[in-house]
Amino acid sequence: MIKDAFHEYKIQICCFIIVTFITPWFFVASGMSDPDSQVLGSYLMILPASGIILGRIISAKAVRRWLQWLFLITFIAFFTVMCLWTIFDFKDKSMESFCTVLEVPLSIVLFFGCCLYGNELYPFKNIKGMLWVLAVFLVIQYVFYAGKDIGEFDIVETLLKPLGYMAAIPFSVFLFSGILLMGEEYAWRGCIQSKLQRIFGKRRGVIILGIIWECWHAPAWFGLYHFSEYEVTTMVLTIIYRFINVAGLAVFMGWAYMKTENIWCCVLIHGYNNAIVGLATEPYMISEHIPLSALRPVILILFLFAKEYRGVRPHPGKL
Repeated sequence: MIKDAFHEYKIQICCFIIVTFITPWFFVASGMSDPDSQVLGSYLMILPASGIILGRIISAKAVRRWLQWLFLITFIAFFTVMCLWTIFDFKDKSMESFCTVLEVPLSIVLFFGCCLYGNELYPFKNIKGMLWVLAVFLVIQYVFYAGKDIGEFDIVETLLKPLGYMAAIPFSVFLFSGILLMGEEYAWRGCIQSKLQRIFGKRRGVIILGIIWECWHAPAWFGLYHFSEYEVTTMVLTIIYRFINVAGLAVFMGWAYMKTENIWCCVLIHGYNNAIVGLATEPYMISEHIPLSALRPVILILFLFAKEYRGVRPHPGKL
């Protein structure tokens, strides 16, 4: 029985590595030749959860529960899109539009499925704790990405517009991009974080998770962010900063998950992070070459000293 369990575990690990870390490299060249496309980014985001769930399906030789069916369909659909994008060398927005068409119904099914049958995936579990964590994150984001000098403060531009935008993001996440964000968070926070913490301890485990998380982004360095076009020094410094930044995010989101035990809290944080960083076109500069936002990882890493990271017993990781 132990031998069978170990065999199933090996299958699951191999499937996760192949799906999550290897398949994206087949599509990097297409991403490099189509610099305006976001297709590779959407595909990357569904892979971690797909890799875990496909590993469970293969090891059990059966598809169980609605979530496994949903991510099986999601992976097949996005993998097919990526193959068509690569084989037929599309260079317009048709594939990107088709991905959006896929994302919306899949996200709606995911959200309402979690509401009806979610249990551990129920979106409104520990809602007070989730709202508190989101408020903390939004304050941090606002401080580092507001992009205005304190002397230029304007109540409409500096406060009311950002608040209105932030209020709209949860609806976008739940109904438009939830399947992509859950594709990451189900795996990184919901499954892998607790396993690494059991092996390495809470703090070291979440730092190692941050390193793995950024290593997984490596295909995006070239196929989405186009680091190969940078000078060597700039590229190296950018990659080093990304590792630090993602480690900081892993620390904060790990704290958020342990505090709320609600994976949708991490989904929303991820959504806010991507949206706000993407809009920060005029960051406040603390020197000629350093934006204030570059200091954000320092604040996020300080959450390692929160009480949730004390002790040795990690969150059980029931997903």
